[in-house]
Amino acid sequence: MNTDTHASSLFRSSVGGVKQAPSTTYRGGFFDQIYAAWIGNPEPVWIVGGLYAIYQILIGLRSEAAPVIVWLVSVLSCLAVLGRRKYWYLSVPLVLMAASIAAYGGDIALVMLAIYLLAFSCVCLFETKKTLVVLLVLGAGMIGASFYEYVTSGKTFLIPAITVFAFTCLSAALVRMRANSVVAKQKEQAILARLQGSESQARASEKATQMATTLHDSVGHSLTAIITLTEGLQADNGLQPETQEIVELINEYARSGLRQTRTLVTSIAEGKQDKTENHTLEEVRELTQGINQLGIYAKLEIAPGVPDSGAQIGLAYRIIREAITNTLKHATGATAVTVRLTATDADHLEVTVTDDGKQTDLHEHTPSSGYGLSKIRADLTSLGGQLTAGPDINGGWKLQALIPKEPAHD
Repeated sequence: MNTDTHASSLFRSSVGGVKQAPSTTYRGGFFDQIYAAWIGNPEPVWIVGGLYAIYQILIGLRSEAAPVIVWLVSVLSCLAVLGRRKYWYLSVPLVLMAASIAAYGGDIALVMLAIYLLAFSCVCLFETKKTLVVLLVLGAGMIGASFYEYVTSGKTFLIPAITVFAFTCLSAALVRMRANSVVAKQKEQAILARLQGSESQARASEKATQMATTLHDSVGHSLTAIITLTEGLQADNGLQPETQEIVELINEYARSGLRQTRTLVTSIAEGKQDKTENHTLEEVRELTQGINQLGIYAKLEIAPGVPDSGAQIGLAYRIIREAITNTLKHATGATAVTVRLTATDADHLEVTVTDDGKQTDLHEHTPSSGYGLSKIRADLTSLGGQLTAGPDINGGWKLQALIPKEPAHD
Protein backbone atom coordinates (compact mmCIF):
# COMPACT_ATOMS: atom_id res chain seq x y z
CA MET A 1 0.00 0.00 0.00
CA ASN A 2 1.50 3.39 -0.97
CA THR A 3 1.42 6.48 1.22
CA ASP A 4 -1.51 8.17 -0.52
CA THR A 5 -3.67 5.07 -0.45
CA HIS A 6 -3.06 4.51 3.23
CA ALA A 7 -3.62 8.18 4.05
CA SER A 8 -6.95 8.20 2.22
CA SER A 9 -8.02 4.96 3.88
CA LEU A 10 -7.53 6.18 7.44
CA PHE A 11 -10.83 6.74 9.19
CA ARG A 12 -12.65 4.90 6.43
CA SER A 13 -14.30 1.51 6.53
CA SER A 14 -14.44 -1.22 3.94
CA VAL A 15 -17.30 -3.70 4.14
CA GLY A 16 -17.66 -6.50 1.63
CA GLY A 17 -14.74 -5.18 -0.40
CA VAL A 18 -16.41 -1.83 -1.01
CA LYS A 19 -14.91 1.34 0.43
CA GLN A 20 -17.40 3.40 2.34
CA ALA A 21 -17.37 6.88 3.78
CA PRO A 22 -16.69 7.26 7.48
CA SER A 23 -19.59 6.18 9.64
CA THR A 24 -21.79 9.02 10.79
CA THR A 25 -22.54 7.07 13.95
CA TYR A 26 -18.96 7.04 15.22
CA ARG A 27 -16.69 9.88 14.12
CA GLY A 28 -14.12 9.77 16.92
CA GLY A 29 -13.10 12.62 19.15
CA PHE A 30 -12.08 16.15 18.25
CA PHE A 31 -8.41 15.29 17.86
CA ASP A 32 -9.32 12.16 15.89
CA GLN A 33 -11.12 14.28 13.32
CA ILE A 34 -8.26 16.78 13.18
CA TYR A 35 -5.78 13.95 12.62
CA ALA A 36 -7.99 12.42 9.91
CA ALA A 37 -8.20 15.76 8.10
CA TRP A 38 -4.46 16.28 8.53
CA ILE A 39 -3.52 12.88 7.14
CA GLY A 40 -6.12 12.78 4.37
CA ASN A 41 -5.36 16.14 2.74
CA PRO A 42 -2.29 17.45 0.87
CA GLU A 43 -2.39 20.99 2.30
CA PRO A 44 -0.72 20.07 5.62
CA VAL A 45 2.35 18.91 3.69
CA TRP A 46 2.89 22.46 2.44
CA ILE A 47 2.02 23.94 5.82
CA VAL A 48 4.61 21.80 7.58
CA GLY A 49 7.10 22.44 4.80
CA GLY A 50 6.67 26.21 5.16
CA LEU A 51 6.95 26.13 8.93
CA TYR A 52 10.01 23.91 8.68
CA ALA A 53 11.65 26.32 6.24
CA ILE A 54 11.10 29.17 8.71
CA TYR A 55 12.55 27.00 11.48
CA GLN A 56 15.60 26.24 9.34
CA ILE A 57 16.20 29.93 8.67
CA LEU A 58 16.02 30.75 12.38
CA ILE A 59 18.24 27.87 13.50
CA GLY A 60 20.63 28.52 10.64
CA LEU A 61 21.17 32.09 11.80
CA ARG A 62 22.32 30.78 15.15
CA SER A 63 24.44 27.93 13.79
CA GLU A 64 28.23 28.02 14.01
CA ALA A 65 28.57 26.01 10.79
CA ALA A 66 29.66 27.61 7.55
CA PRO A 67 26.87 29.40 5.61
CA VAL A 68 27.29 27.03 2.69
CA ILE A 69 26.75 24.06 5.00
CA VAL A 70 23.70 25.71 6.59
CA TRP A 71 22.01 26.49 3.30
CA LEU A 72 22.83 23.15 1.72
CA VAL A 73 21.44 21.27 4.74
CA SER A 74 18.37 23.52 4.78
CA VAL A 75 17.56 22.92 1.11
CA LEU A 76 18.01 19.14 1.32
CA SER A 77 16.03 18.80 4.53
CA CYS A 78 13.19 21.02 3.26
CA LEU A 79 12.90 18.88 0.13
CA ALA A 80 12.88 15.76 2.30
CA VAL A 81 10.09 17.16 4.51
CA LEU A 82 7.96 18.18 1.52
CA GLY A 83 8.26 14.75 -0.10
CA ARG A 84 7.95 12.65 3.03
CA ARG A 85 4.50 11.26 2.10
CA LYS A 86 4.51 10.66 -1.63
CA TYR A 87 8.23 10.55 -2.38
CA TRP A 88 9.54 8.97 0.80
CA TYR A 89 12.08 6.90 -1.17
CA LEU A 90 13.71 10.21 -2.14
CA SER A 91 13.15 11.95 1.19
CA VAL A 92 15.09 9.33 3.17
CA PRO A 93 18.30 9.62 1.08
CA LEU A 94 17.98 13.42 1.06
CA VAL A 95 17.70 13.68 4.83
CA LEU A 96 20.62 11.23 5.30
CA MET A 97 22.69 13.32 2.93
CA ALA A 98 21.74 16.45 4.86
CA ALA A 99 22.67 14.71 8.14
CA SER A 100 26.09 13.76 6.73
CA ILE A 101 26.75 17.33 5.58
CA ALA A 102 25.55 18.74 8.91
CA ALA A 103 27.83 16.34 10.82
CA TYR A 104 30.74 17.31 8.58
CA GLY A 105 29.98 20.98 9.32
CA GLY A 106 29.87 20.30 13.04
CA ASP A 107 26.15 21.02 13.67
CA ILE A 108 23.96 17.90 13.45
CA ALA A 109 21.12 19.81 15.11
CA LEU A 110 20.42 21.47 11.75
CA VAL A 111 18.81 18.29 10.42
CA MET A 112 17.42 16.53 13.49
CA LEU A 113 13.89 17.95 13.20
CA ALA A 114 13.64 16.69 9.61
CA ILE A 115 14.65 13.21 10.77
CA TYR A 116 11.98 13.29 13.50
CA LEU A 117 9.30 14.45 11.01
CA LEU A 118 10.16 11.66 8.60
CA ALA A 119 10.11 9.10 11.38
CA PHE A 120 6.72 10.32 12.63
CA SER A 121 5.18 10.27 9.14
CA CYS A 122 6.67 6.85 8.48
CA VAL A 123 5.05 5.29 11.55
CA CYS A 124 1.69 6.95 10.84
CA LEU A 125 1.47 6.19 7.13
CA PHE A 126 3.43 3.09 6.16
CA GLU A 127 2.80 -0.60 6.71
CA THR A 128 4.83 -2.39 9.34
CA LYS A 129 7.61 -3.83 7.13
CA LYS A 130 8.29 -0.55 5.35
CA THR A 131 8.13 1.33 8.66
CA LEU A 132 10.79 -0.89 10.23
CA VAL A 133 13.11 -0.54 7.24
CA VAL A 134 12.80 3.26 7.11
CA LEU A 135 13.21 3.64 10.88
CA LEU A 136 16.32 1.45 10.84
CA VAL A 137 17.82 3.48 8.01
CA LEU A 138 16.97 6.81 9.65
CA GLY A 139 18.17 5.62 13.05
CA ALA A 140 21.44 4.30 11.64
CA GLY A 141 22.06 7.50 9.73
CA MET A 142 21.26 9.64 12.77
CA ILE A 143 23.53 7.58 15.04
CA GLY A 144 26.33 7.56 12.49
CA ALA A 145 26.16 11.33 11.93
CA SER A 146 25.98 12.01 15.68
CA PHE A 147 28.93 9.72 16.36
CA TYR A 148 30.97 11.38 13.59
CA GLU A 149 30.24 14.80 15.07
CA TYR A 150 31.27 13.53 18.49
CA VAL A 151 34.55 12.21 17.12
CA THR A 152 35.38 15.32 15.09
CA SER A 153 34.09 18.12 17.29
CA GLY A 154 33.53 16.49 20.67
CA LYS A 155 29.82 17.36 20.81
CA THR A 156 27.81 14.74 22.77
CA PHE A 157 24.53 14.87 20.86
CA LEU A 158 24.08 11.11 20.49
CA ILE A 159 22.08 10.27 23.64
CA PRO A 160 19.61 13.19 23.35
CA ALA A 161 19.13 12.43 19.65
CA ILE A 162 18.36 8.75 20.31
CA THR A 163 16.01 9.67 23.17
CA VAL A 164 14.01 12.14 21.10
CA PHE A 165 13.96 9.74 18.13
CA ALA A 166 12.56 6.95 20.32
CA PHE A 167 9.98 9.29 21.87
CA THR A 168 8.91 10.45 18.40
CA CYS A 169 8.44 6.87 17.19
CA LEU A 170 6.50 5.95 20.33
CA SER A 171 4.21 8.97 19.99
CA ALA A 172 3.56 8.16 16.33
CA ALA A 173 2.82 4.53 17.24
CA LEU A 174 0.24 5.64 19.80
CA VAL A 175 -1.39 7.92 17.24
CA ARG A 176 -1.43 5.07 14.72
CA MET A 177 -3.02 2.71 17.25
CA ARG A 178 -5.70 5.27 17.99
CA ALA A 179 -6.37 5.70 14.27
CA ASN A 180 -6.67 1.94 13.81
CA SER A 181 -9.07 1.81 16.75
CA VAL A 182 -11.29 4.45 15.16
CA VAL A 183 -11.22 2.57 11.84
CA ALA A 184 -12.20 -0.67 13.60
CA LYS A 185 -15.12 1.03 15.33
CA GLN A 186 -16.28 2.57 12.07
CA LYS A 187 -16.19 -0.82 10.39
CA GLU A 188 -18.23 -2.24 13.26
CA GLN A 189 -20.76 0.57 12.92
CA ALA A 190 -20.95 0.02 9.15
CA ILE A 191 -21.61 -3.70 9.65
CA LEU A 192 -24.28 -2.95 12.24
CA ALA A 193 -25.91 -0.44 9.92
CA ARG A 194 -25.94 -3.01 7.12
CA LEU A 195 -27.47 -5.62 9.42
CA GLN A 196 -30.10 -3.15 10.57
CA GLY A 197 -30.87 -2.32 6.95
CA SER A 198 -31.24 -6.00 6.13
CA GLU A 199 -33.53 -6.45 9.11
CA SER A 200 -35.65 -3.49 8.00
CA GLN A 201 -35.88 -4.92 4.50
CA ALA A 202 -36.91 -8.27 5.92
CA ARG A 203 -39.67 -6.62 7.99
CA ALA A 204 -40.83 -4.64 4.95
CA SER A 205 -40.86 -7.80 2.86
CA GLU A 206 -42.86 -9.63 5.51
CA LYS A 207 -45.35 -6.76 5.68
CA ALA A 208 -45.65 -6.71 1.87
CA THR A 209 -46.31 -10.44 1.87
CA GLN A 210 -49.04 -10.00 4.47
CA MET A 211 -50.59 -7.21 2.39
CA ALA A 212 -50.44 -9.37 -0.70
CA THR A 213 -52.13 -12.23 1.12
CA THR A 214 -54.87 -9.91 2.39
CA LEU A 215 -55.35 -8.45 -1.07
CA HIS A 216 -55.60 -11.89 -2.62
CA ASP A 217 -58.03 -13.17 0.01
CA SER A 218 -60.33 -10.12 -0.06
CA VAL A 219 -60.31 -8.63 -3.56
CA GLY A 220 -59.56 -11.95 -5.22
CA HIS A 221 -62.46 -13.58 -3.40
CA SER A 222 -64.86 -10.77 -4.35
CA LEU A 223 -63.86 -10.88 -8.02
CA THR A 224 -64.17 -14.66 -8.08
CA ALA A 225 -67.66 -14.34 -6.64
CA ILE A 226 -68.59 -11.80 -9.33
CA ILE A 227 -67.27 -14.13 -12.02
CA THR A 228 -69.26 -17.03 -10.61
CA LEU A 229 -72.45 -14.97 -10.38
CA THR A 230 -72.15 -13.58 -13.90
CA GLU A 231 -71.46 -17.04 -15.31
CA GLY A 232 -74.66 -18.20 -13.62
CA LEU A 233 -76.54 -15.31 -15.21
CA GLN A 234 -75.02 -16.12 -18.61
CA ALA A 235 -76.42 -19.62 -18.33
CA ASP A 236 -79.91 -18.12 -18.00
CA ASN A 237 -81.41 -18.16 -21.48
CA GLY A 238 -84.21 -15.83 -20.41
CA LEU A 239 -82.06 -12.69 -20.32
CA GLN A 240 -82.57 -9.93 -22.84
CA PRO A 241 -79.73 -9.51 -25.38
CA GLU A 242 -78.81 -6.10 -23.95
CA THR A 243 -78.67 -7.52 -20.44
CA GLN A 244 -76.66 -10.51 -21.67
CA GLU A 245 -74.05 -8.14 -23.17
CA ILE A 246 -73.77 -6.22 -19.90
CA VAL A 247 -73.35 -9.45 -17.92
CA GLU A 248 -70.65 -10.62 -20.33
CA LEU A 249 -68.89 -7.26 -19.98
CA ILE A 250 -69.03 -7.49 -16.19
CA ASN A 251 -67.63 -11.01 -16.34
CA GLU A 252 -64.83 -9.89 -18.68
CA TYR A 253 -63.85 -6.97 -16.45
CA ALA A 254 -63.94 -9.17 -13.36
CA ARG A 255 -61.67 -11.74 -14.99
CA SER A 256 -59.28 -9.03 -16.13
CA GLY A 257 -59.25 -7.56 -12.63
CA LEU A 258 -58.60 -10.98 -11.12
CA ARG A 259 -55.66 -11.57 -13.46
CA GLN A 260 -54.14 -8.20 -12.64
CA THR A 261 -54.73 -8.74 -8.93
CA ARG A 262 -52.91 -12.07 -9.04
CA THR A 263 -50.05 -10.49 -11.01
CA LEU A 264 -49.81 -7.69 -8.44
CA VAL A 265 -49.91 -10.13 -5.53
CA THR A 266 -47.13 -12.19 -7.10
CA SER A 267 -44.95 -9.14 -7.76
CA ILE A 268 -45.41 -7.85 -4.20
CA ALA A 269 -44.64 -11.25 -2.70
CA GLU A 270 -41.51 -11.60 -4.85
CA GLY A 271 -40.41 -8.01 -4.30
CA LYS A 272 -40.67 -7.15 -8.01
CA GLN A 273 -42.80 -4.04 -7.99
CA ASP A 274 -42.18 -2.32 -11.30
CA LYS A 275 -43.49 1.04 -12.40
CA THR A 276 -44.43 -0.37 -15.81
CA GLU A 277 -46.77 -3.22 -16.72
CA ASN A 278 -46.58 -5.70 -19.55
CA HIS A 279 -49.35 -4.86 -22.04
CA THR A 280 -49.69 -4.79 -25.80
CA LEU A 281 -51.27 -2.42 -28.29
CA GLU A 282 -54.02 -4.99 -28.83
CA GLU A 283 -54.90 -4.76 -25.14
CA VAL A 284 -55.13 -0.98 -25.50
CA ARG A 285 -57.65 -1.52 -28.32
CA GLU A 286 -59.66 -3.95 -26.18
CA LEU A 287 -59.64 -1.46 -23.31
CA THR A 288 -61.08 1.36 -25.40
CA GLN A 289 -63.55 -0.89 -27.20
CA GLY A 290 -64.94 -2.05 -23.88
CA ILE A 291 -66.05 1.51 -23.08
CA ASN A 292 -68.40 1.47 -26.06
CA GLN A 293 -70.50 -1.16 -24.33
CA LEU A 294 -71.03 1.23 -21.40
CA GLY A 295 -72.78 3.79 -23.56
CA ILE A 296 -69.76 6.06 -24.12
CA TYR A 297 -68.30 6.34 -27.60
CA ALA A 298 -64.59 5.58 -27.49
CA LYS A 299 -62.28 6.46 -30.35
CA LEU A 300 -58.69 5.18 -30.57
CA GLU A 301 -56.25 6.92 -32.90
CA ILE A 302 -52.84 5.27 -33.41
CA ALA A 303 -50.25 7.16 -35.41
CA PRO A 304 -47.56 5.36 -37.45
CA GLY A 305 -44.47 4.32 -35.54
CA VAL A 306 -46.21 3.37 -32.30
CA PRO A 307 -44.74 0.07 -31.01
CA ASP A 308 -46.95 -2.99 -30.56
CA SER A 309 -45.55 -3.79 -27.12
CA GLY A 310 -42.85 -2.88 -24.64
CA ALA A 311 -42.46 -0.73 -21.57
CA GLN A 312 -43.87 2.37 -23.28
CA ILE A 313 -47.09 0.59 -24.23
CA GLY A 314 -47.33 -0.92 -20.75
CA LEU A 315 -47.20 2.50 -19.14
CA ALA A 316 -49.52 3.96 -21.80
CA TYR A 317 -52.10 1.26 -21.01
CA ARG A 318 -51.91 2.17 -17.34
CA ILE A 319 -52.38 5.88 -18.09
CA ILE A 320 -55.30 5.27 -20.47
CA ARG A 321 -57.01 2.92 -18.02
CA GLU A 322 -56.78 5.45 -15.20
CA ALA A 323 -57.95 8.32 -17.42
CA ILE A 324 -60.99 6.35 -18.62
CA THR A 325 -61.75 5.30 -15.04
CA ASN A 326 -61.73 8.95 -13.95
CA THR A 327 -64.02 9.85 -16.84
CA LEU A 328 -66.52 7.16 -15.84
CA LYS A 329 -66.39 8.17 -12.17
CA HIS A 330 -66.15 11.95 -12.26
CA ALA A 331 -67.09 13.37 -15.70
CA THR A 332 -70.81 14.19 -15.62
CA GLY A 333 -72.64 13.64 -18.91
CA ALA A 334 -69.61 12.30 -20.80
CA THR A 335 -70.61 10.75 -24.12
CA ALA A 336 -67.27 10.40 -25.90
CA VAL A 337 -63.67 9.61 -25.09
CA THR A 338 -60.81 9.99 -27.57
CA VAL A 339 -57.49 8.24 -27.07
CA ARG A 340 -54.55 9.20 -29.26
CA LEU A 341 -51.13 7.52 -29.39
CA THR A 342 -48.31 9.28 -31.24
CA ALA A 343 -44.61 8.44 -31.62
CA THR A 344 -42.54 11.64 -31.47
CA ASP A 345 -39.26 12.35 -33.24
CA ALA A 346 -37.37 11.96 -29.94
CA ASP A 347 -38.55 8.34 -29.62
CA HIS A 348 -41.09 9.36 -26.99
CA LEU A 349 -44.64 8.04 -26.92
CA GLU A 350 -47.27 10.74 -26.51
CA VAL A 351 -50.58 9.69 -24.97
CA THR A 352 -53.60 12.02 -25.16
CA VAL A 353 -57.00 11.22 -23.63
CA THR A 354 -59.91 13.67 -23.91
CA ASP A 355 -63.59 13.49 -22.94
CA ASP A 356 -66.58 15.81 -23.36
CA GLY A 357 -67.97 15.51 -19.82
CA LYS A 358 -68.81 18.33 -17.46
CA GLN A 359 -65.95 18.91 -15.10
CA THR A 360 -66.28 18.47 -11.34
CA ASP A 361 -63.82 18.96 -8.49
CA LEU A 362 -63.45 15.22 -8.18
CA HIS A 363 -62.61 14.97 -11.84
CA GLU A 364 -60.09 17.77 -11.61
CA HIS A 365 -58.21 16.49 -8.61
CA THR A 366 -56.96 12.95 -8.60
CA PRO A 367 -56.79 11.04 -5.31
CA SER A 368 -54.11 12.30 -2.91
CA SER A 369 -53.46 9.02 -1.16
CA GLY A 370 -50.74 7.91 -3.56
CA TYR A 371 -52.96 6.16 -6.12
CA GLY A 372 -54.57 7.27 -9.39
CA LEU A 373 -52.98 9.78 -11.70
CA SER A 374 -50.92 11.33 -8.91
CA LYS A 375 -49.06 8.04 -8.47
CA ILE A 376 -48.70 7.58 -12.24
CA ARG A 377 -47.38 11.15 -12.58
CA ALA A 378 -44.77 10.51 -9.89
CA ASP A 379 -43.67 7.25 -11.53
CA LEU A 380 -43.56 8.83 -14.98
CA THR A 381 -41.51 11.79 -13.73
CA SER A 382 -38.98 9.46 -12.14
CA LEU A 383 -38.59 7.76 -15.54
CA GLY A 384 -37.91 11.06 -17.32
CA GLY A 385 -41.41 11.66 -18.68
CA GLN A 386 -44.21 14.05 -17.84
CA LEU A 387 -47.97 14.11 -17.38
CA THR A 388 -50.41 17.02 -17.43
CA ALA A 389 -54.19 17.07 -16.93
CA GLY A 390 -56.73 19.86 -17.01
CA PRO A 391 -59.74 21.39 -18.78
CA ASP A 392 -59.63 21.24 -22.58
CA ILE A 393 -59.99 24.49 -24.53
CA ASN A 394 -62.72 22.80 -26.58
CA GLY A 395 -64.60 21.71 -23.46
CA GLY A 396 -64.34 18.58 -21.43
CA TRP A 397 -61.14 17.24 -19.94
CA LYS A 398 -57.73 16.53 -21.45
CA LEU A 399 -54.89 14.37 -20.20
CA GLN A 400 -51.54 14.35 -21.96
CA ALA A 401 -48.49 12.23 -21.12
CA LEU A 402 -45.03 11.92 -22.63
CA ILE A 403 -43.35 8.55 -22.09
CA PRO A 404 -39.61 8.20 -22.78
CA LYS A 405 -38.37 5.36 -24.95
CA GLU A 406 -38.20 2.07 -23.04
CA PRO A 407 -38.37 3.55 -19.51
CA ALA A 408 -36.03 1.66 -17.18
CA HIS A 409 -37.47 -0.58 -14.48
CA ASP A 410 -36.54 0.44 -10.90
